[in-house]
Amino acid sequence: KASSDGRTPAPVPSLDLSLVHQAAIPGIWNQVKFDTFPATWVVLGLVKKSETALCIHGEGSGGIDQAVECLKVNVEEDTVQYCGFRCSVHGATNKTIFVLLQWSGGGGRS
Repeated sequence: KASSDGRTPAPVPSLDLSLVHQAAIPGIWNQVKFDTFPATWVVLGLVKKSETALCIHGEGSGGIDQAVECLKVNVEEDTVQYCGFRCSVHGATNKTIFVLLQWSGGGGRS
């Protein structure tokens, strides 16, 4: 829109954090996978208007309940999210496993 003096204002540059997220994701993912770190889950989502770029929706050490809350907060009609979490399997092996789940909104994007 032109100003009162007829000049068109310069566009305000937007800050694209997707590249920052892309650089941070491998480190956070590895922290969740290995039990030497306190983080036990991470939620990633597709960047709007992108089919491949991921952004970090949340991460923490509060357990799967906290991860599910993060999924709920960030869900929209066309949201695609991925949640990775670490959990312990008790029994004969007492081992730690890494679980990945994919969550899709109802908008048809998958």
